[in-house]
Amino acid sequence: MSLLSLKTNEKSVLIENELRKLLATLPLKTMAKNNRAYDDFDGDAFEAFVINEKNRFFKVYDLLDKMNLPKASRIADLGTLIPYLPALLGDKHQVTIVERFDLYDQAVQKAVQAFSKNFNLNVLNVDILGQNLPSIGQFDVIFLMAVVEHLNGSPKDLLQNIHKMLTGPKLFVFEVPNIAELGRRLSFLLGKSPLPQYEKYFISDYPFYGHNREMTVDEVRFLMKAVGFEILHLECYDYLILNQGLKQKILNLFKKIFQKFGVYQSILVVAKAI
Repeated sequence: MSLLSLKTNEKSVLIENELRKLLATLPLKTMAKNNRAYDDFDGDAFEAFVINEKNRFFKVYDLLDKMNLPKASRIADLGTLIPYLPALLGDKHQVTIVERFDLYDQAVQKAVQAFSKNFNLNVLNVDILGQNLPSIGQFDVIFLMAVVEHLNGSPKDLLQNIHKMLTGPKLFVFEVPNIAELGRRLSFLLGKSPLPQYEKYFISDYPFYGHNREMTVDEVRFLMKAVGFEILHLECYDYLILNQGLKQKILNLFKKIFQKFGVYQSILVVAKAI
């Protein structure tokens, strides 16, 4: 299925309608205690968590489609709270959502479970940072997307556990924000930090659940090699379509010129455990 048809088909509309119900249960005020950036989402959580993010999910869906992943493959999506991508895959594969739901409240877990029943998904309430993570089973594909930047320490143990959990094709889909995105580089030259807004960081409770450690392309390559993954596909891309004013158009032009230096918003990898 092409990216264009996927974006406009009835299933995507159904998924987004169901996600609106799920998002209505999110205790954003409670979540904001450890990440004050959530204060800005209270007006339209659907736009922040779905509209602004869904291009990432479509891209991975298309990548897996091109790789001819066997039907009924076992897939685990670790650390996801918005199961858009699992829902896209649920009619073809055995998909499990793994998240520590006690970070939120019972209403959130119930909402995710209700959502998952509609799309043939399994739900596990498990701390992905715990050493018992491999006990949940073996999987052909594991997603870890937009997770490691939130950790308050090294992702080494987590990725080593993921390596143990992979079987069959042993595919690992990894995504992380690119701290060296071109706009951030230029802003840094003007004295602006590429890190989260300090005022929000300062008033957030400890531990901070926002972006603690984003990565560069070279760091992602190091991480994959250090843990025993062979990179099959790596790309930087912009998933968030920003206001296309003159400044943004100029920035986009320079991104095309310097794209080999890893200047886009996100770093996406498909790797194989070796």
